[in-house]
Amino acid sequence: FTPLSLGKLYNFPLLYYGRNQTIALIELGGGYKPSDISYYFKYLKLAPVPKIFNVYVDGATNNPGNTIDSVEVVLDIEIAGAIANCATIVVYFAPNTARGFYNAVHAAINDTKYNPNIISISWGLAENLWPLDVINSFNGLLATAAAKGINVFCASGDQGSNNGQNVPVTDFPASSPHVIACGGTRVDSNGSSIRDETVW
Repeated sequence: FTPLSLGKLYNFPLLYYGRNQTIALIELGGGYKPSDISYYFKYLKLAPVPKIFNVYVDGATNNPGNTIDSVEVVLDIEIAGAIANCATIVVYFAPNTARGFYNAVHAAINDTKYNPNIISISWGLAENLWPLDVINSFNGLLATAAAKGINVFCASGDQGSNNGQNVPVTDFPASSPHVIACGGTRVDSNGSSIRDETVW
């Protein structure tokens, strides 16, 4: 599947294409090569292509390499950019620490230059591994986003319902009451419609 073929399966409103939307992507490490992103969008025959800007938080930079962090960054840009190619995408790079994470989200919520109205967070950790005071701080910050009308979408986790633990757990910040948790599905399709689907 490409993002465009998945969009068709789910009847995504393809005449909309994210026009007048600004999507903030929170990235904690890694980076992307603009030439790779450009090649991918050209492969999909996107026209126009999204405008992409970088914001550097706490000394972080766009640092592409052969790491899982960079795979995550590229994946986030390519999926959002392919589905919403008329949107503006702002990538907030920050150190992979609780403080860096918080400051990146804070920067996106309070960015008066780009004014994102959507924040996408594909990073997270099993909720039981977060200190309670950090969870409370994040929840206050995410409540601010909700109050401003900013939709925050968070990945629900990896590695099944146990998320790398010995028992089923939830992922934070996806478990925050102020965000929309996003999982995935396994889809079997005949090319134009869904034949079978299993939610992760």
